[in-house]
Amino acid sequence: MHEFSIIDSMLLQIYDLIDTHRLAGVSEIEIEAGELRQVIPEIMEFAFTQSIQGTCLEGARLKINQCEAQARCRSCAETYRPAVADFTCPACRVADADILTGDQIILLSITARQTAPQDITI
Repeated sequence: MHEFSIIDSMLLQIYDLIDTHRLAGVSEIEIEAGELRQVIPEIMEFAFTQSIQGTCLEGARLKINQCEAQARCRSCAETYRPAVADFTCPACRVADADILTGDQIILLSITARQTAPQDITI
């Protein structure tokens, strides 16, 4: 269950942004999770809900967009969707690839109010 450590790391970043931009009333946090990170959305949402209890984020919603993996074969330059545990190129059968997408966790946006009641997204 690495989802809890991912949430802990993400929350440090979010709290810093809240302080920097003087945000209040956070209603939604949107992230992108690549399929190679193997996060389970339900566990991620549970970890988020548990971790924000009693904080300024309590009541905020976590929106998770999942991103498919894409790889490019170093041997033949074929772009393909690898299996989680198998990076073998379907064109040339060589298992040597660069990951293009799918290995990331990205904080996309925070929907909140600044200290003046005006909704913003950063």
